[in-house]
Amino acid sequence: MDPLCARPTCNKKVYVESNGVVHPYCGRTCSFIDLRNISAIIGKCNNPNCSKPKYSDVNGVVYDYCSRTCARSCARICVRAGCGKRAYVDPTDLSRFYVYCNPNCFWLDGQNLTVTKLTLLDPNDLDYIDAERKFIKGLPNAKIQGILRIQMPQSIVKSHLKMKKKSGLRALKMYHGTRTLCDLGSFLTNLAPKCSGTTCGACGITREGNNPARSKHGGNMWFAECSSISYGYCGGASNSNLAMFMVDVLAPAANIVIVNQAAVCMVNFLNVPE
Repeated sequence: MDPLCARPTCNKKVYVESNGVVHPYCGRTCSFIDLRNISAIIGKCNNPNCSKPKYSDVNGVVYDYCSRTCARSCARICVRAGCGKRAYVDPTDLSRFYVYCNPNCFWLDGQNLTVTKLTLLDPNDLDYIDAERKFIKGLPNAKIQGILRIQMPQSIVKSHLKMKKKSGLRALKMYHGTRTLCDLGSFLTNLAPKCSGTTCGACGITREGNNPARSKHGGNMWFAECSSISYGYCGGASNSNLAMFMVDVLAPAANIVIVNQAAVCMVNFLNVPE
C-alpha cells in the first residue's frame, strides 16, 4: 500500500512515477504548502537564490542550508587575492569561520603592505569570537562596538619576526590601553586613522604600531595580560575616547610587561568599546 502524503492535513496517497520513484507528497500543491510551513518554523536556506527550508537532521539539528549543493555554492572563499581556496569553517558550528583558508594565507596577504590595513570583523569570525572572549574575561560588563583586525606594514612585521627569531621568545597576547582624540566610531566606517598627527594614541598606534619613541613615559610602553589592567592605564578615560589594542608581545610569561623597543610588539586587533 502506498504511503500517504507528508502534508499533515492531507489523506491522499503519495505520487508515484511510472518508473517507481516515490515522492513524499501527493502533488505540487501539497509540496509547496508544506515546505512554506516548514520554512516559517526553521527558516529558509541561507542561499539567497533558494526558497527551500533549511535542512534538519533526525536529531532535530537545523543547518544553514537546505542541501550540500547550496552550501557548496555559497562557500566562503579565502579573501587573499589569487588564492581561490575555501575559507576555514568551524566543523562544529558552520556559522563560524575564518576569512582565510589557513594562517599562511593571512601572512601572505599582508607581506607587501606599505601602510596599515584595517578590517572590520564579522561577529561570527573566529578571530572576533576569540578576541571578544579574552577581552570580556577581564571586563565582563564591557560592551564592544566593533573589533578591527590590524595588519601592520611589512617593515614593522619583518622587524618583529626578526626579533622573535633572534630572541627565541614566544608572542604573548597582551593589551595596551590608550586615549584617542577622535571618534573611534569613525574607524569602523572609514577603516583608517582619522588624525594626521601623533598626539592621538589610537591613530598613532594604528599607523606606526606601539612605538616607544612616541611614549610620554621615558620611552617605555606598558602591556598587560588582563584587559582590566590596561583599562586602568587609560587614566579614567571614558569609553568615547578609549582604545584597547590586543598586541603580540615578545616576553617571558608575565602579568605586566614594560617595553622599550618597537620590534618587541606587534598590534593585532583594536577593540572599540561602546
